[in-house]
Amino acid sequence: MDGTSFLYSKVFSFKMDTIQVIRARRSVHKFLDKKIPDEVLYTVLEAGHCAPCAGIYTNWRFLVIENEEQRKLIGKAAMKQDWIAQAPVIVIVCSDPIAIAKAFGERAKKLYSIQNVAAAVENMILAATNFGIGSCWVGAFAETPLRKEFKIPDGVEIHAIIPLGFPAERPAQPSKPHFADVCWWNEWFGLKRAPEMFPLEETMPKVKKELQRHLARASKEVSTAIKHIQKHAKKKK
Repeated sequence: MDGTSFLYSKVFSFKMDTIQVIRARRSVHKFLDKKIPDEVLYTVLEAGHCAPCAGIYTNWRFLVIENEEQRKLIGKAAMKQDWIAQAPVIVIVCSDPIAIAKAFGERAKKLYSIQNVAAAVENMILAATNFGIGSCWVGAFAETPLRKEFKIPDGVEIHAIIPLGFPAERPAQPSKPHFADVCWWNEWFGLKRAPEMFPLEETMPKVKKELQRHLARASKEVSTAIKHIQKHAKKKK
């Protein structure tokens, strides 16, 4: 087994469940100088193509860049974020909205086509995380140098730059508002669920344990009551 095959076998076997992947994802800005195995890269790209899309119009387009000089150009075009060029692979995610706009009108071009591409990007970065590949969703860039270098037609929209590579850092979990503060039931600013209920993976075992305790107690009480009834019935006889 050569080095790449060995690496592939190790990376491809690195799998988490869906919720673990979502929670493990980080925006990575430092990458190792190590090739991503083709099988892993293709799987990540295919995950993007598996995203949900309005009317089954797959308007997303993936431009995969591995050339070092072109990666440097992308970093400069992205507001001189030179760290992007460290990634061995950069995916420029675009949209060709013509077909979907013809089918659904102006709303499709302004909304559906963007939602489709965003779903594809999310799928790719989560799939990358699943295989231990770092990524970052970059939206700040100048379009002109990218269009010129990669011959992107005027009618095609450039939505995101996604650097991919083995991470050389482990970013901390960014601080965000508590989930209970951004989620309501029934109406805007409506009913909130108690903050202590979240995160569920921590609270549910406690709830389950408490339920088991109550069930055991109830079972014991029922058993005692049955014995009492049986004893009372014997006395009547």
